[in-house]
Amino acid sequence: MPASAQPRNRKILVVDDNHAIHGDFARILRGQDKSAKALDELEAELFGSNKPQVVLDTYDLDFALQGEEGVEKVRKAYASGKHYAMAFVDVRMPPGIDGIQALQRMWAIDPDLQAVICTAYSDYTWEEMISKLGGSTDRLLILKKPFDNIEVRQLALTLTEKWMLQRESRMRVETLEQAVATRTAELMETNRALTAEIVERSNVEAELLKAKEAAESANQAKSMFLANMSHEIRTPLNGVIGMADLLLQSELNPLQREFVQTLSQSGEALLSVVNEILDFSKIEAGKITLEMIDFPLAEAVHGAVDLQARPAQAKNLELACLIESNVPTRLHGDPTRLRQILFNLIGNAIKFTDQGEIFVHVSCDHASEEICQLRFEVTDTGIGIKPEAQKALFQPFTQADNSTNRRYGGTGLGLAICKRMIELMHGEIAVRSTPGKGSTFSFTACFERPVIKVPSAVPFSLPVRRALIVDDNETNRKILKYQLEYRGIVHHEVASGHEAIFALRAAAAEGFPFDLLLVDYHMPHMDGLALATAINESGLSPLPAFILITSLGDSLRPEQMESFRISSCLLKPIKPAPLFAAILNAFHGKLDSRTDPPITKDEDWQPDADEVSVLVVDDNPVNQTVTCHQLLRLGYKADIAENGVDAIDAIHRKAYDLVFMDEQMPIMNGIEATQLLREAQRKGDPQVPPHMRIIALTANALSTERERLLAAGMDDYLAKPVNTTALKAALQRNLESIRRIRASHSLHERTPST
Repeated sequence: MPASAQPRNRKILVVDDNHAIHGDFARILRGQDKSAKALDELEAELFGSNKPQVVLDTYDLDFALQGEEGVEKVRKAYASGKHYAMAFVDVRMPPGIDGIQALQRMWAIDPDLQAVICTAYSDYTWEEMISKLGGSTDRLLILKKPFDNIEVRQLALTLTEKWMLQRESRMRVETLEQAVATRTAELMETNRALTAEIVERSNVEAELLKAKEAAESANQAKSMFLANMSHEIRTPLNGVIGMADLLLQSELNPLQREFVQTLSQSGEALLSVVNEILDFSKIEAGKITLEMIDFPLAEAVHGAVDLQARPAQAKNLELACLIESNVPTRLHGDPTRLRQILFNLIGNAIKFTDQGEIFVHVSCDHASEEICQLRFEVTDTGIGIKPEAQKALFQPFTQADNSTNRRYGGTGLGLAICKRMIELMHGEIAVRSTPGKGSTFSFTACFERPVIKVPSAVPFSLPVRRALIVDDNETNRKILKYQLEYRGIVHHEVASGHEAIFALRAAAAEGFPFDLLLVDYHMPHMDGLALATAINESGLSPLPAFILITSLGDSLRPEQMESFRISSCLLKPIKPAPLFAAILNAFHGKLDSRTDPPITKDEDWQPDADEVSVLVVDDNPVNQTVTCHQLLRLGYKADIAENGVDAIDAIHRKAYDLVFMDEQMPIMNGIEATQLLREAQRKGDPQVPPHMRIIALTANALSTERERLLAAGMDDYLAKPVNTTALKAALQRNLESIRRIRASHSLHERTPST
């Protein structure tokens, strides 16, 4: 309990060999004596006065006749915890020890005991007493006999209060010391814990630093490994795919062409696997970033669809695409990654679909003045995916089941790569599927509005009064119907050739005949050509314009189109611009200036081989052969150097216009050789042509490779394996630059100096 709540200690020991003294102390400290009380009562009776009754403190007294007895009582009281607050001690108490000796022993037992020496006369001086008692004066007083009652009471009251105050003070000090000790222990424990935590954190930080350095080292090693593996795999692939490409352009019998096509397709499949692994590794390393440019959405979507048109046609699958009219035509984002995602999803749909169709649908989820969120859906009628397999479908190296992997192949990385790229576009990917019926893969992606505002094209009017869509595929009819509605053309749709003939006759009888037919080539029972023949022989007048919709490889020759009275052949998947251009052509119309022109083929490229000298620098004999034959196919004969040193020597002997420079070569690599040649050009070395262009040939397909090679001084970049189409495009780009530089130098030489 608190010190202030402690009971008051009124316990006093009187040590004196005189019984009368004991009685005096009892009378004074235990209560008023009887004679004094009788006198007070008599006074009150005689004089009629009432003195106020004062209640005096009473004390718990204990007595001893000898010093040893007093010492023993102090010992017992101290042992029981019922201490004496003070003691009145006589000095002379024969025959035993005197009061000074007794007090010495008492203090040895209970140092807090307050003492009063009672004496009439003493054998000790004050100084001697103090000396014998150890110099302590703060707990000792002297009371001369005979003593006064009040003096005794004052001493008793004062010294017992002093004892209580000392005890309370000591308890407070002990309480404070305990609190301080407890707090000190807590602080020490906290300090120990903090020290341990600091040490632990230091250790963790050191481990993290080591782990970071190890991760960076591992990442660097991984990048180097990927670069080397890319080079080692792509180098032989360049020979396989390049030679197959050259063979396909030569005269082959059907069996040979089938063999070479299989070889080429196998090489492309292996290249696709390599690219997927590299893409996934770049994503895992956080090295893929989005390109942000303005682009027309339709080109990106149709580009992916067109690339998959041939695989779809090879499996007799319908491939259709529809972009809703409320979708913005131009956006700001990464068209290459969008095309890659769609290409992958469409490719998967074709792979897992044996019959039916693949439908690509693009709609707008929501749009603001700054951002558009689009939804892309790829729906197929393939084998479908079990619900339990759908959960892990977007994890790396995962396919629906092992049997799927064995039957259809693939790395299981495609969907994981798509998911990561879609997340970079702030979107999500999901799948809905029913086993045996097909799947729909959908994803959202956010794009910004284009930086450069281009006025939207205003739909031009078409000279069509009424159109008839003839196609057994519901999705194709839906797309054609949507496009015609967008242009405001009245139309009707049927699913077969026989229904079409009936609809044509009924419309003619109503006086509102069809003047345009959009007809699918491949339909059951009566295909598009059979329908054209039936219409031409039907006697209908006037005959409607006839547009045939075909797949790749089914296009008709001009004489066939003329004999069947077909105005145009459209290739699937159907796109708006070619469709409306074909309709205008069927009615001998022209495109409105506000619309995009119809797609036309590039003019045949005429090489200027006699004016251009080419050097191929590559240490691999197969690559030398492939590149030289590809150039020869394009009309250019090339010389060969096996490393950078040989290339510089060759350039010093002959002024080459174009140099195809491999990156990794012995003795001197392509970058070192390029830097030396560029330095020579800057110094005006007459042995190095100033207009010479250097095109990098590299089997390293990492994302940073192009920037690294261009920064080293190369003008262009081709990743192995290189096909003839890519080589031709690089020649076109760089030959134009060479012509401009030559013209500039020629003009400078003809200009007279002033």
